[in-house]
Amino acid sequence: RSGDANAIAYHYHQAEDDRAARWLIEAGQQAERTFAWMAAVDLYEAAARQLRPRHDTRSEYCRLIADIARLVRFDDPERGLHYLEEALEHAHAAEDQELVGACLVERGLLRTNVGSVKLGIEDVLQGLEILDDLGRIEAVEAQRGFTIRGSVGLLLSNAGRFQESLDFWIQYFAKDSERVKAWGNGLARTCAMLGRPDEAREKCAEMLSAAQAQNHSLNAISAAVSEVTFVAMPYFFDDVGYRKAVWDQYRKLQLGSSGFSNHPINLVAPPADGPGFIGSRDWGTWRTWQRKITGFGYSFWGHYGCAMSGMLSRLQGDAAHAEAQVSSVLLDGPNTEPGSTPSFYASTMLQCLAADLALDRDEVGDAFPWLEAHDRWQEWSGAVLGLAEGQLGWARYSRVAGNLDKSRKHAERAYEYASDPRQPLALIAADRFIGQLDVDEEMYDEAAVRLTASLELAVRCEAPFEQALTMVVMAERAAKLGEVDEARGLIKRVREICEPLGAKPTLERVDAIEALLPRTRQSSEDHPFGLTGREIEVLQLVARGRTDAEAAEELFISPRTVSQHLRNAYNKLGVNNRAEATRVAVEAGIV
Repeated sequence: RSGDANAIAYHYHQAEDDRAARWLIEAGQQAERTFAWMAAVDLYEAAARQLRPRHDTRSEYCRLIADIARLVRFDDPERGLHYLEEALEHAHAAEDQELVGACLVERGLLRTNVGSVKLGIEDVLQGLEILDDLGRIEAVEAQRGFTIRGSVGLLLSNAGRFQESLDFWIQYFAKDSERVKAWGNGLARTCAMLGRPDEAREKCAEMLSAAQAQNHSLNAISAAVSEVTFVAMPYFFDDVGYRKAVWDQYRKLQLGSSGFSNHPINLVAPPADGPGFIGSRDWGTWRTWQRKITGFGYSFWGHYGCAMSGMLSRLQGDAAHAEAQVSSVLLDGPNTEPGSTPSFYASTMLQCLAADLALDRDEVGDAFPWLEAHDRWQEWSGAVLGLAEGQLGWARYSRVAGNLDKSRKHAERAYEYASDPRQPLALIAADRFIGQLDVDEEMYDEAAVRLTASLELAVRCEAPFEQALTMVVMAERAAKLGEVDEARGLIKRVREICEPLGAKPTLERVDAIEALLPRTRQSSEDHPFGLTGREIEVLQLVARGRTDAEAAEELFISPRTVSQHLRNAYNKLGVNNRAEATRVAVEAGIV
């Protein structure tokens, strides 16, 4: 008979029979078990309208609308909050403390999804305390289908309250290792953030194994994507075999769990080339992934998506979009208080991004409060992950401000943080930055050592874009030493990587380096009139009738840079406009 719950519920409902509510609820439970959450919501709402909060149905009604709130927490959290406010009112009226506790937990979880993180955690902790006093935690967990204590540990970790998260796990799960394995996601993230990658890796593996044994798809996906994000990416990026194995595991779980296709955890996961996406050669990968990850609201993975989207936008020269990602998460700018966002990790990445955007504009005054905020958040949380990035931010700040000694001290400190525990991507960046400082101070032998170390590690990581960033500094060093052929070779390799990515700022930087190269006899033979390779590319596009904007689009540089290349070409050709430049270029066989 249960297999016909939908049909039975429909007929009772049409007949306005009081038995319809029970069958609507059973049909909803069937839908929920197959992850058809919105279908379950429709059935539960129909049952709620039938039950109404009468004296004899108040408790059942409260549980039902609390279930609705839980199911809409990702798609429509505001709607869920409305239901929970009503449920709490009836639970208090019925003097049902168990329901009050359960509804407080649900409301707390939803509040974190709409931005009230501190209030949300307070609700969850208060609800947990009520249920603990009643000795009803396990019973409510069984009814609700999720582990309340596991959710609390995860919330505390996500908000950056890492020591509280650790204490919580010890308090509630010290004698229950199976629950730790089943809900160790928060513990794994906490260990990773506190600089304990081996423990984090172990907890992710335990949770994944337990979730697969229980056929719990969402827990399995959560464990796998956490291992990608918090373990493989920051700590084991140069262990390419492990990194790819973790990614492949995640992809298999994701593809086998169609019921979660619209869950933020799937929508913000890295693209098909895995956690090395920053190093991808495929501009289409960057662009496609960015379209997926924007607009997923006030949640841990939604904010992580904003951070990743902002970082990629800056690398593509789209500062406006990058700044929009910062302001969408850090609502009070650098004054945003720690613990007030659902993702400490994403928030600190966005603070560094905001500082970088300001320094891109040479506005050190705007960068300063962001770097101070990052330091404040790191100290407040006790987090180790992120310290190296913060020091690199201060190193760049000091370099732009003209204080190279102070810049070097920060960069060396960043290298120390990146070395213990070892963080390959941060080491690549630290070596590269110190190499840049050596070039600035004409310490070319020292620069070669640092830049070679940076490039070799980037190669081992199979991260082409990181290689390109290092080769830019190597090209600058070669140019200053007069090693023109070496500089040109490096510039060519950088363009091969960065043009498909649309990495405009990097391309414009190598254009500037190339423009300063001396006109050797060899280069004069290769490029008549002493034109650079990029100037010839611009002339060829102009000869085909391209506007500055169209040429910029094809070359992945800005229209202003195209205009500068044209002015340089006019001077070398001895002409004053596009038509004359085209004529001379045609006569010289350039186009």
